[in-house]
Amino acid sequence: MLGPVLFASFINDLPRELRHSKCHLFADDFQLYKSVHQDSILMDMSFLRADLSKISAWARVNRLKLNASKTMAMGFSTNSWAADIPELVFEGVTVHYTECAKNLGLTIDNRMNWEKHANQVSAKVFAGLRNMWPSARFLPLKTRELLVKSLLLPHFIDLSVGTRNILEKAFNACVRFVYGIGRYDSVSGHVHRLLGNGVFVFLEYIVSSFLHKVIISREPEYVYENLGFGSFHRTFNLILPRNDRNIVNNSFYVRGIARYNALPTSVKNKFSITGFKRACKDHLGLSRH
Repeated sequence: MLGPVLFASFINDLPRELRHSKCHLFADDFQLYKSVHQDSILMDMSFLRADLSKISAWARVNRLKLNASKTMAMGFSTNSWAADIPELVFEGVTVHYTECAKNLGLTIDNRMNWEKHANQVSAKVFAGLRNMWPSARFLPLKTRELLVKSLLLPHFIDLSVGTRNILEKAFNACVRFVYGIGRYDSVSGHVHRLLGNGVFVFLEYIVSSFLHKVIISREPEYVYENLGFGSFHRTFNLILPRNDRNIVNNSFYVRGIARYNALPTSVKNKFSITGFKRACKDHLGLSRH
């Protein structure tokens, strides 16, 4: 465990070299971000190249070898992009533009619709069920519930309204496994038995718990610093971001804040993670186990 700590300390001054971009530091990775507009793309990309040059110079001074062949770039856009994206060169290697990449376990594409990630979650869930199904008839009901809750439900995350159908099918398969329901039989009478409520209510609880933890711990800092508190000391509500684009309003971040604000003040004023989770589950009608 000492290696990642030492490496993080070693590269801790790297962000100070940047003049035009923002960044995230990881134990074995470095990510650079720059907002680019198609009307000023040549100037914006020149700024990005300048910061890449700064990174190269910093690495030479600190005798750190960079793996330029693994460097990738992605251009995010929710609208049709008319301008050509200029070429980027880093350490003498032309940077490959990709349409999809994995970041901290999330598969992100350049249109941010999250369908690829939802399909991967579904594939993991069905793969787990295939491994467990041969033993299902030998396992008690409580054991099957525990297996699904501990091994499969942690994969679920409600990132987009458009992915709900994919996640719902995967969850229904979990319900069939736990309660021995046939492939073509209805699960509608059993979906609430596993969690005490529906899977998307459970995901509301996950998102709300995450936000509450961020508020209390102020970590991760890049999430906390983007939260708006307003009159938080009275209502414990966060400021809901306003935007005229559906892709933003339907995002995990905006919908998560709306869900958190909808909780009663008596739930949000819990100043411990454990107390909040218990009160939140009770309010949402979820099982505590």
